[in-house]
Amino acid sequence: MDYPENFSIQSAGLEHYAGHVKKAPEYLLQYFRENPGKANLILGQSYDKRFSPSTFVEEHKQKFRVGWFDSDRRFMREFNNLEEAITDYLLFSFGKERI
Repeated sequence: MDYPENFSIQSAGLEHYAGHVKKAPEYLLQYFRENPGKANLILGQSYDKRFSPSTFVEEHKQKFRVGWFDSDRRFMREFNNLEEAITDYLLFSFGKERI
């Protein structure tokens, strides 16, 4: 997996989704398509983080970026929609294979 050298699981505040990330990424994508409010809550959770290093998801120029923040934003991927970004963010945060 393409993860930072100092990576550790970043599931604080996301514990409710531990069972979801054990399923296929397609499950997560469909779940967030059907539950956009949950995707927005997770986006807010990322914005509320006050520590680093950590995973993050953010809106950027009408798209979404997911990555790793230590002193810089790294290991970033860009997505066109929130469902894909949140799915990748959860998988990344739990140390799973990213989409």
